[in-house]
Amino acid sequence: MLGKTKDFLDGLIEVGLILITIAVVFQAVFGSVIPFVGGDVVYNLMAVLNQFGDGGFVGLVGVAIIYYLLKDHLG
Repeated sequence: MLGKTKDFLDGLIEVGLILITIAVVFQAVFGSVIPFVGGDVVYNLMAVLNQFGDGGFVGLVGVAIIYYLLKDHLG
């Protein structure tokens, strides 16, 4: 049961990362907010990164946790 849930969540994370990557590429290629993507993806990513930077040590711990959770999908 737990293995199936983990596999489902791994697949969901992988699809989400692919969609974010495609949205960033589309916005970089077309140079503006893409209507069918649903928002300014690059701005939102920069806002998240700025929040981690403003967090100091807590932000560093947050980045480490996110890296630990996504390390199988990044490499």
